[in-house]
Amino acid sequence: TVGAGADGFARIVYHTTSSEIKYVQCKNQSCSSNSYVTVPTSSGAGSIVAGNIAAFMRTDNQIRIFYINNNSGIYTIRQINCTLAATDTCSYIGNRYTLPAVSPVVIGTNRFAATRDSLNNPRLVLFWQENTAPTPTQRFNFFRCTSDCAAPNLTNMVAPLVSATTYWQSPSVTVSSTDLPLMAYWEVTGANTANFKYIQCTTTNCSSIATSSPLLILAQTEAAGISVNLSDITIASSGYPAMAFSWKGLTGTPNTVVTSCSSLSCATNWSTIAGLFADNQPKIIKVTAAGANFNKLRVFTSYSGGPSINMTQCGLLCRNQPPSPPPAILPQITVEDNGAMWAGAFVGSDGNARAVYNANPGGLGIKLRMGCDIEAGNACPQTFTISANAP
Repeated sequence: TVGAGADGFARIVYHTTSSEIKYVQCKNQSCSSNSYVTVPTSSGAGSIVAGNIAAFMRTDNQIRIFYINNNSGIYTIRQINCTLAATDTCSYIGNRYTLPAVSPVVIGTNRFAATRDSLNNPRLVLFWQENTAPTPTQRFNFFRCTSDCAAPNLTNMVAPLVSATTYWQSPSVTVSSTDLPLMAYWEVTGANTANFKYIQCTTTNCSSIATSSPLLILAQTEAAGISVNLSDITIASSGYPAMAFSWKGLTGTPNTVVTSCSSLSCATNWSTIAGLFADNQPKIIKVTAAGANFNKLRVFTSYSGGPSINMTQCGLLCRNQPPSPPPAILPQITVEDNGAMWAGAFVGSDGNARAVYNANPGGLGIKLRMGCDIEAGNACPQTFTISANAP
């Protein structure tokens, strides 16, 4: 994950192949000057559940990292705080929530997300499975934190599902201008079917939701089997949500879709294809907005068939808010096509996007690309290596 500090410089959090969490504070635009911190994750008890780390930047530029830990079948949400002092410091804070040990618990990849409200209070979403016999129970939890998450308030978002075939995956969460949580996620209903859904909370702890929620954005069926991937949600310059999500039929073409809403309920929205790809497996990296001055959405995707990083942009073509129809296919550029996978992205004060990514899964380092703006003809022209050998 990545973001920009008040100085406009990148802040990067990533999970290494040796199961460490690294934090990088860039000291200039190109990140040629930076500092690394290996984040302490506990006293050694348990391990990080892969694909379940989330981080965000507070308004004071401090970083909060949350992750799911498994200690012999006991699952906990753990917290790390990183400051922005002259000498960077990341401190392991401890367990914030322990899942009930009522039966064997299973947490799959990409079941956890985090954000903050305007007061820097964390908001967390977790999907988990209680393996009760003979059929497992699926649970959908939302956590509202105060006092830096010392005592998270738990809301069971929807009724638990007793099902072995229906489960939730790939949550993303943001908040409105009035700190109402907004969530997007995949609901997998079988080997061949999945629904992409959206929830608008009407209270800050999500104890109630809009009558239209959960709202079905897309129902997809793939005869040969479906594989869903990551999703992301942000607030566009309209003040309303914009989402991106991806899936692939196991014998078909991968698909990435951008959805823009004309209200917080998202009852009126339009969707469009984020580029056309004849590649392998799309994964949403980040959908990010440039703010009111630029009114552009950028969607970054990773394709494991390449592997490559691509950027799709919805800017001048999509300035009119829904229900004005968007273009059928959004323009896209290749940010990196040299064995690149996984990344984060943010928009700088100049309105151009920055992408940070693993330049090669084999370990060729972490790189930063700057100046990304399709409409201006800037195909991410500036490349900087942050670390030549970061895993």
